[in-house]
Amino acid sequence: MKSALSRCAGLAVIAAACIVATGCSKSPAPAAPPQAENQTQQGPAWRLVYQSSCGVEGSANSANDEASARCVARHGLTVSANKTWQAGPAPQGQVKSGALADDDFAKVDAALNDLATRSPLGAMASGCGSDEANAESAATGLHLVLEYHGAKTELCTAEGAQATPARLIAAMQEIAAKYYPVPFPDACADAADAVHALYTGLQSCSTDADCAYINTGYDVVARGSAEYVLTDDCTMVRPMVVGNAASVKASQDRLLQVLSQAQMTCGARIVRTSCSALEGFDASSAAAPICRENVCHIPGSR
Repeated sequence: MKSALSRCAGLAVIAAACIVATGCSKSPAPAAPPQAENQTQQGPAWRLVYQSSCGVEGSANSANDEASARCVARHGLTVSANKTWQAGPAPQGQVKSGALADDDFAKVDAALNDLATRSPLGAMASGCGSDEANAESAATGLHLVLEYHGAKTELCTAEGAQATPARLIAAMQEIAAKYYPVPFPDACADAADAVHALYTGLQSCSTDADCAYINTGYDVVARGSAEYVLTDDCTMVRPMVVGNAASVKASQDRLLQVLSQAQMTCGARIVRTSCSALEGFDASSAAAPICRENVCHIPGSR
């Protein structure tokens, strides 16, 4: 009897479940609302792209000669709301980028806020407002584009025109003079960066014992040896200084090969004329390198 009652109870539960399921099928849950079409796009809220021809004829993307490479902002300098800058891309896709100092970013931000008091940034009209002013703007060789939440506006650069954001142009010119690399693109700098790119994978570690000081020939400096380790050898290729001893030994030939390529590419420019003196330390009197967060470091360095 007990088992029969249990079976009946079980059937009742199943029946109730079926009724609930049937009811759910008659009244389906509403579908999730579609995402709004005007959602804030990923990335910075605004970008400013400043470009100058410097009087160099031809398209910025049609030449890679010396005059073009030495023109500040020839291939465009972008400043973004996330306090970063980017030079390029150049004709072959080269870019350089970095972070802006707070005071430099503040100048651009203040100038942009000043512009916003005249017209909402998202509703600004492109150009200068007249054919004559637009022609004068084109003749300056300067271009300033505001990208605000994805919408792009070509700002007027005609001198003295009412629509010209003179304060913003001045701020961008100051940023370009400070941050835009010259020459750019730069085959020498690219070749040096190719060497530097090899360093990262050769500086990983598990323990302090993995790490060693490295000289400019990519030899491992024996612990306690009286060898001078250069931290700056006044060349475009910065010394590795410290790395995983076993990894560096295994990759020494490759390192020297890429270094040689950089030296040939740069020629006389491999020496940084701005460098006044070699810098380094005596390995015999220095504390042994350490492994911090799985990367080899000089003790006391960040």
